[in-house]
Amino acid sequence: MPVSQYPTEDIGGPKIALIQKLPVTFPGATSKEFKDGGASYGLSNANGLQKWLILHQGLTTAEAATLDNHNASANGIYGGFTFKDPRTGVTYTDVHYETYEYPQHKRITMTERRTVLVKRPV
Repeated sequence: MPVSQYPTEDIGGPKIALIQKLPVTFPGATSKEFKDGGASYGLSNANGLQKWLILHQGLTTAEAATLDNHNASANGIYGGFTFKDPRTGVTYTDVHYETYEYPQHKRITMTERRTVLVKRPV
């Protein structure tokens, strides 16, 4: 069964407290160092990893359940889904969870979820 679109506010998901597009990284970069001190660099893919940090704070139990259920339906990091960046309106396909955390606050009780989504190059 396909995973539904990431639950952003425009489709009934909880309000996002922070969304930050992280710098594109190129994990496919290879380097070879030579005895004379020179080096050769190359990319196995010209498109890098695109990542978004998303923070939800002050969630109700139902809002937290919406996010938790989406993560569960994606089987954590394994299932791909569609993500529409709410700031740019650009839709990305085959996005995955890189991390999904339940931060614990020491002084106050606040339901929060911290997510990093990743779009890997094809």
